[in-house]
Amino acid sequence: MAEQSVCEMTVEERDLALGELLNSELICALGCTEPIALAYAAALARLVLGCEPEQLAVGCSGNIIKNVKSVTVPNSGGMRGVEAAAVLGAVGGNAAAALETLEGVTEADIARTRELLGREGYVSVSLVEGVPNLYIEVRAEALGHVAEVAISEHHTNVVRCTRDGVPANQLCPAARAGADVEDACSGTCALMSAVTAQEAAREEGADAAQAAPVLGLSLDMILDYIEDGDVSHARASLERQLELNAAISAEGLENAWGAEVGRTLLATRGDDIAR
Repeated sequence: MAEQSVCEMTVEERDLALGELLNSELICALGCTEPIALAYAAALARLVLGCEPEQLAVGCSGNIIKNVKSVTVPNSGGMRGVEAAAVLGAVGGNAAAALETLEGVTEADIARTRELLGREGYVSVSLVEGVPNLYIEVRAEALGHVAEVAISEHHTNVVRCTRDGVPANQLCPAARAGADVEDACSGTCALMSAVTAQEAAREEGADAAQAAPVLGLSLDMILDYIEDGDVSHARASLERQLELNAAISAEGLENAWGAEVGRTLLATRGDDIAR
């Protein structure tokens, strides 16, 4: 997107720009995004490594450690914490699915994760200081190889993805050229689709982060767009968001989840709550 203030745009250009901004922000995630981002980084590290890691080392910002410490990892059978998110991502995560990486986890993956979590020294977690509030790094080792993945500032913003120091996007061409890549731990055949997906997500995240100040947005402009603008460019994203949020809200009202704030308000002040 060209660097142009909303004030300098036609109404049509403004609507298109805001639609693109919404599309870049409204990205589906399976469950709480912090443990999912951890699982995504570990899944990508395992894919780059080419096999199940023999050892995992996870480094996180204090904010990530705090937020993931007591959160249930999606599709984990009730497991919680940084270690569980990382190991499950490495065992059963789909790196190409980004923030939905754990959607296809199986019971066998969960059982294997519990087994590895019980293995002394398999996974370590450390605090990384002097980094953004959202920062995750995963180091996976196996068969003499090392894969490293780092995510920073945004949940899909992969800033480092290497195998034995070689950037992931160089691995497949190297393998096709006949470079010395061990079959037992190559992972190159499936790699590029996942790397392409994470690079696209990274670019979208960067665009979203920069868009608001570049566009010079104001509350009046946003309200005008909502009330009178052409939202067709973002309609699919908005409709998906409405559908998912409505389903989540209905589930929260019908069953006992979390602190049950919605159920409690409905039960005690139902006549005052807009439905």
